[in-house]
Amino acid sequence: MKFLYPLGLLGLIGVPILIIIYLIKNKYTEQTVPSTWLWELSEKFLKRKKKVNPIAGLISLILQILAVTAISFAIAQPVIVLPNQAKEICYIVDASASMNMQKNGQTRFQRAQAYLDSQVSSSVDGSVYSLLYVSENTEIVCEKSRDKKEVKELIAAMQPGYVDTEFTDAVALAQSYFTSNPGVKVYLLTDVDYATSENVEVINFADGEQNYGVSPLNVELAGTKVHVSGSVAAHTGSRSTVLTLELLFDGSDAVAQSHTMEVSASAPTEFAWVQDEVQEFASLRVRIANHTDALASDDESVFYNVQHENAYDTIVVSDQPYLISSAIEAVSGSKVKVVSTAEYKGETGYALYVFDGYTPTSLPSDGAIWFINLQSSVSGTGFSFQGEEELSGGATLSLSTSTSSLAQRLTKGMEGKNIYISKYIRYGRSGQFTTVLTYKSNPVVFVGTTANECREVVFAFDIHASDMPLSLDFIVLVRNLLDYSYPSAIEKVAYFSGETLEVNLQANMQSVRVDTPSGNHVYLSTYGVIAEYPFDEIGTHTVTVGYNGGEQRVYHVYAGVPDGERNPYTSAEYVGLQGEATDGGLDGTYDPLTVIFIILALVFLADWGVYCYEKYQLR
Repeated sequence: MKFLYPLGLLGLIGVPILIIIYLIKNKYTEQTVPSTWLWELSEKFLKRKKKVNPIAGLISLILQILAVTAISFAIAQPVIVLPNQAKEICYIVDASASMNMQKNGQTRFQRAQAYLDSQVSSSVDGSVYSLLYVSENTEIVCEKSRDKKEVKELIAAMQPGYVDTEFTDAVALAQSYFTSNPGVKVYLLTDVDYATSENVEVINFADGEQNYGVSPLNVELAGTKVHVSGSVAAHTGSRSTVLTLELLFDGSDAVAQSHTMEVSASAPTEFAWVQDEVQEFASLRVRIANHTDALASDDESVFYNVQHENAYDTIVVSDQPYLISSAIEAVSGSKVKVVSTAEYKGETGYALYVFDGYTPTSLPSDGAIWFINLQSSVSGTGFSFQGEEELSGGATLSLSTSTSSLAQRLTKGMEGKNIYISKYIRYGRSGQFTTVLTYKSNPVVFVGTTANECREVVFAFDIHASDMPLSLDFIVLVRNLLDYSYPSAIEKVAYFSGETLEVNLQANMQSVRVDTPSGNHVYLSTYGVIAEYPFDEIGTHTVTVGYNGGEQRVYHVYAGVPDGERNPYTSAEYVGLQGEATDGGLDGTYDPLTVIFIILALVFLADWGVYCYEKYQLR
């Protein structure tokens, strides 16, 4: 036995003080009686009890001495040493998405937490605990702690993640503990079935669950037709399952299509559907309709129509607007307002301004600008009008040969053949521009930015006097130029949890906020070219982009369960630590402080009982 606070034993000084007080205490009690006869009469009746009085007083002294002794020992906090009974323990906790699978209303992760709590509670006091949490990264929850209460609170506070995990870093940390103390006991709490393990005890919490899952969807839009494809898997051991899949639009419960199929347990089953006569939609989803399983979060997959969310207001100032306005509407789905050159009064508030054969008196400062066949110079554009050149017999345009990444993006998908013009305008350029199409090295389609940092596109010819609108490259070029002029903040809408969202930043962006499925709000930096956000939750994330002037755009992105986390029956070959294990026991302790306090309480009660008995029965 040892004492944690030996100075508490100074309280034993109270024992001799009690004895001295007892010895010098006046034991004579003066009593007044009416007569000797009454005194003799009282002695006759109390004769047998008089002998108890000295013993009762002695018992009271003994009890008081015991009370002082117990208090002194309690303050000194004695503990019993248990040689080699305690251990150093390292727990590695798998917090991957598959640990969210449920059975009988309890997830695998909750069962792992209950196991940990039980193991820590039953372990010998004096044991040392290290707790490693493995989700997107490996976190050291606690390291070599001896405080059971603290460790149990940390265990209860852990939550499962929604990503695929990798145990390399956690095993490396456990290896460092094992190298410094070969007696450390390492436990891996997971749902992976390891064929062999060395110096690691694997606790597998997989319990025969079954799961069905829909993969992220591939969606293509072709006019009023929507092509939907993907795959569905049935992780049910060895047997196949008949599943019913439903297609729904825009959060409605109205089923657009329903398909029943037999799904093999050995490999995912592909599906491909076409939905006709879809005018416009914001989202669609495919869900499993007739089964419940261990992991509800992969029972459906959602696709958000980024074209719908990217729609922006466009104004076309032209007396011949049909070609350009119809091309923009077809490619972007945006609302296009057409104004004649005589009616335009300098309207603002549009994301894209198209001046076709019209020279504005001043440049808009709140959107991208397209100039088509501009006949005079405009301040702030970065280029100047130098005259129009006639081409006898027509001429063929060529794609830019620039190898810059922007030039490659602007010419992506274009063949660059059979585009003829009969005349073009020479512009002197003083700003930084990227050329898309040329005539004998003279730029006829180029892009840049205005003095207001608005993106601009320049057509140095009249598209109505060319055969470009008849070319297959026309729609491709319009799409590329729209992507440049008003790049989508969000281009990809289907991710796996654990992947990283990329938001394209623009000069007039003020803020980017991500709202997670759990209700958290995360603000991303707007400095640079791309803002990134790593997904660590499953479900729909809302991205709100704020622009100068108060405009906001809202996008929706869906993060699904990683493919590797959908199967309840995952397995691996080996996990282990290098080296030879030893006993490596630590000295455990047993702290009887609680017992001492109970004894102390009983002592005081006994002393009080004796006092009451003496006072009211013996006198």
